[in-house]
Amino acid sequence: MTDLNWEKVETIIDIVLELPEEKRNTFIKEQCGDNLKLKGEVTSLLESIFHSEGWLENPQDYKQDFYKEISTDMEVLSPGPSLIGQSVGSYTIKKQIGAGGMGSVYLAERRDGQFQHRVAIKIIQHGKATRENIRRFQRERNILAGLNHPGIAKLFDGGVTEDGYPYLIMEYVEGIPIDRYCRKHNYSAEQKVLLFQQVLEAVRHAHENLVIHRDLKPGNILVNKNGNVKILDFGISKLLEEEETAATLTQTGARLLTPRYAAPEQITQSNITTATDLYALGIIFYKLLSGTDPFDLDRLSRYEMEQTILKQEPSKPSTRVSAHTLQKQLKGDLDAITLKSIRKEPDRRYRVANEFLEDLHNYQQGLPVSAHADTFKYRSRKFFSRHMFGIATLTAFLLLLVSFTILHTSRITEERNSAQREAERATEIKNLFNDILQQQDPFSQPDRNITLAEVLDRGAEDIRQSLNGQPEVKAELLGLLGENYVSLGNFDKGEELLSDALALYSSSQSESARQTYISNLGRIGRVYYRTGRFQEAEASFMEALQLVKYKYGDDTHYAAPFYGSLASIYREQGRLLKTEEYYKRAIDLADSTEKKSLAVSLGNLAIAYRDQGEFEKAIDLHKQSLKLEREVNDTLHPDLASAHNNLAFTYQQMGNYPKADSLHQIALEMRRELFPPDHHHIASSLIRLGLLKIKQLHTREAESLLKEGYDILSQKLPQDHWQVISARGGLAVSRAMQGNFEENIPVVEQAYEQFCEKFGDQDWRSLEAASALSNLYQLWGKPEKAEYYSAKQE
Repeated sequence: MTDLNWEKVETIIDIVLELPEEKRNTFIKEQCGDNLKLKGEVTSLLESIFHSEGWLENPQDYKQDFYKEISTDMEVLSPGPSLIGQSVGSYTIKKQIGAGGMGSVYLAERRDGQFQHRVAIKIIQHGKATRENIRRFQRERNILAGLNHPGIAKLFDGGVTEDGYPYLIMEYVEGIPIDRYCRKHNYSAEQKVLLFQQVLEAVRHAHENLVIHRDLKPGNILVNKNGNVKILDFGISKLLEEEETAATLTQTGARLLTPRYAAPEQITQSNITTATDLYALGIIFYKLLSGTDPFDLDRLSRYEMEQTILKQEPSKPSTRVSAHTLQKQLKGDLDAITLKSIRKEPDRRYRVANEFLEDLHNYQQGLPVSAHADTFKYRSRKFFSRHMFGIATLTAFLLLLVSFTILHTSRITEERNSAQREAERATEIKNLFNDILQQQDPFSQPDRNITLAEVLDRGAEDIRQSLNGQPEVKAELLGLLGENYVSLGNFDKGEELLSDALALYSSSQSESARQTYISNLGRIGRVYYRTGRFQEAEASFMEALQLVKYKYGDDTHYAAPFYGSLASIYREQGRLLKTEEYYKRAIDLADSTEKKSLAVSLGNLAIAYRDQGEFEKAIDLHKQSLKLEREVNDTLHPDLASAHNNLAFTYQQMGNYPKADSLHQIALEMRRELFPPDHHHIASSLIRLGLLKIKQLHTREAESLLKEGYDILSQKLPQDHWQVISARGGLAVSRAMQGNFEENIPVVEQAYEQFCEKFGDQDWRSLEAASALSNLYQLWGKPEKAEYYSAKQE
């Protein structure tokens, strides 16, 4: 009402309320003249007064309360100066991006230049800084501070401007309303269900934190370019634990609600509960599925809109669409779910978000839904339909995606050098490395940007051309250089140098030479393991283990790393009992003073328990391993990143996606700091996080992560390596989930055929590929092909 005279509105309404009914319209026309906005506001407010219970019971008192409320909320002073270009906190305001009842929202950028960051700043300014608005503003700040969910726009900071007006600094969401997003991308009903589940997850988080939004509508639910949902504007939210009176709550809510998405209890100013939010979500869901609102409220007055919502029963969504295929898809369970969510009686709706989610989940699985009449005929039909056609389920789809168990990299404790190593030998090695490094001294060549790879290349050349009379020293140096190449992701060069080092060994050499040989066996075994050559890796680790046991006895702690490495191979081969046996043996033999070795062994055993579905045992061991890693590594270290990564994947297998996401992000950030951008460890984290994003239904973000990881991995490993095949298949799944079936399903089929050829059709990789194909074909509407791949799993 920025351009209305509130006193005039109040005067007109005062007089109208005293006039006989037959004279009211004439008086309003005379007073408002051609000012249609004034006339509309007077008419709307009069209807709200006349048709409220408060007016019927006590018209004079109600009218006074009504005026007080409206004047407080709508009072506007003269507009203030533009805030564009002004500083708020560490940010500079760039432009206004929105305005509402409590103030304006601006796009701002960080002004200190330390890093690029855009935020949204909400400011109560000038005429809108009423006491009621400030109270609501403070409420929003307190509510947002207690919410932490990827589907809810975050609060970063808050304060007061130099002019004395409160502000909030919030996450800037670059997206479009959920209904427009679905239309723009031509989403199918199944894709809309998947997207809507993100909304329910976020609302569930708010409800679990005792917050009811009370104004959910498409404009407050944005979807960004990655397909991720963000809920905005908790400005009129209700805290379930607040002790405000019912009158205060209903007065505030009644004025600020959006009628099109308002629940009946909001209109009648009854008790607001979590079912109120679920009603609004039901209206949105109805609109997403059918493309229209359940009630035709256009061109109705406020009172007529309210009466329609209170009394009219909506028709089924399937009756509001013309396409026969869509009608058939909506008819039945989706009709029932949608209508249950918008029932007029709160106790007959979904009471909590979990109930709504569960029904959608059951619909996707082909299981009975609570919204449908629970008859024997209905349940029987659902059972036979589910087993006859193998309807794709969300859980099955996510659990049986073409995914691969990322290579668990564990740093085996470097075999300690013999205490009797000759002093001159150590000195010679040190001097040779000094010579190599000095030759590559960047200060002597200021115009060159010397890289570690160049240093290693020159060092390898120098070592190969020298030390021909000292095979032990040469073997140790070649082994060290080979290990460094492997750590940089250059497996081919690393293997070449390690093979040369092993060839220098002779059984007639000294004890220290044997120790070097054992070390190099472990190093090249890890190369074989990482490149998927498990038989060669097993042979190397087993030879090293036998030599260690021969030298130190069966119960030596030097054997622990090799037992752990062999167990990792057995795990990849699906030999779970052997895996557990060897990991336990590694822990039993670990030197109690060697926390590093024990940490690796505990982490490995945790993985073995995870593979067997014993998640609680796995989590406990992972936490022990992570604790030891933190004690050993007080700074960033690859093993610390791996420990986070492995704990994350176990939480992921348990279905605790938020916890898994957080830990995967930590591991990825660590690895980005530790390694060059194209390192295979970074690829490992990217792919794991990408597969998790698919499970969270963030398919566009998943595609980006998986593509980056695949691009790295495909450069490091052969194209027919099972991990590359799996990464390529996972990327195809993420794209197929976005509706691009024709181009991507053949990629998944190729992965399935390659797995069958390499591992047999009953290998877990082959079975997961078959399951993914079955689900994808079902989503594509090709039940015969879905059934074909479903039969492959039996």
